[in-house]
Amino acid sequence: QPITEFPFFTFLYADLHAHMIVLSSVMVALAWAASVVLSARDDGAGQGARRRWIEPVALWLVGGLAFGVIAPSNLSDYQTYWMLGCVAIVYARLRKHEAIDLKFIVAVVWRCALLIGLAVLFFKPYSTWRGEGYGSVEVWKGDKTDISSYLTVHGLFLFLIVSFLIVETRRWMQKTKVDEVREWVRPGLFAILAFAALVTELMLLGYSAAIIATPLIAWTGLLMIRRDVEPERRAALGLMGLGLLLTLVVEIVVAKGDIGRMNTVFKFYLQVWTFFSIAGGAALAWAWAQLPEWRPVNRDVWRFALGLLVVGAASYTVLATSAKVKDGMAPDAPRTLDGMTYMNYATYADQGQDIDLKWDYDAIRWMQDHVIGSTVIV
Repeated sequence: QPITEFPFFTFLYADLHAHMIVLSSVMVALAWAASVVLSARDDGAGQGARRRWIEPVALWLVGGLAFGVIAPSNLSDYQTYWMLGCVAIVYARLRKHEAIDLKFIVAVVWRCALLIGLAVLFFKPYSTWRGEGYGSVEVWKGDKTDISSYLTVHGLFLFLIVSFLIVETRRWMQKTKVDEVREWVRPGLFAILAFAALVTELMLLGYSAAIIATPLIAWTGLLMIRRDVEPERRAALGLMGLGLLLTLVVEIVVAKGDIGRMNTVFKFYLQVWTFFSIAGGAALAWAWAQLPEWRPVNRDVWRFALGLLVVGAASYTVLATSAKVKDGMAPDAPRTLDGMTYMNYATYADQGQDIDLKWDYDAIRWMQDHVIGSTVIV
């Protein structure tokens, strides 16, 4: 089975890993994308000449740095976030221009090229000398994620997402006239039947996660294409849909050379965790604001279910800590913040031979004490 890394474990293991380092960078990149979208209709009226040229320059310099630093931080993330940056540019220009024509296409192309070009340029020395362990993908033919595991990892977020989708659908229906609904009955039924056939086929092929993810992806997409949806809600729906899509992608393809699909799943699930965290927070706020309009029974049931899931998710952190501490290489080692102490008590089995890690510990300490300069021990 693949692993599903929990960011807290990185701190617990004193493991300064790439997937943890990149979290702060991707938050800046997401904030940049949000600012581009939300400020798209700000025409700059009343601004001085100095501010008018400083803001665009700062915008692209910060964007280039924010998206550029992702690749040297964690190679598994930059493709997703560079795509998100370009999607934000497309949506922002569409809000400003409100028409897809040659002028719109030119504006989008040069802005996306500028963002990616600066991201590459600022970290050109890194990309020039970089060597990748995983350079291609292939179809995954092993075990698929079962529904139980899928819900264990994503259950709380899925509850918030579904709640928000219901709230948004209800708001949409309240604004929609009966005659408009009737026009969509036949094509809607055809789409539902075709969609049901697709989900059934995926289920027969063993893609259990698709039973949950595929309908939710379609639902978020349907709500996103409404003309009257606010940009904030459309952005949240976009993050939900992208997260759900990534949970399906890792079921179908894997990085070539990956052991099982260990790195593929846990690295992309961390992206999903980030998208769901941001969108889930907004979804909770918007759903909670609609509670007064619900029936008392539905409101109480929803709050009770949410409380159970939050308590369950929060207790996992406490219970998992104890379990992970006991699961170390040397259970008898003293409890300490020194991440090397365990080596005095641990052995490592390699090709039928037990290796006492105490000698590695002594060698590392000797190098730290006697080798001059900034040493890297591999």
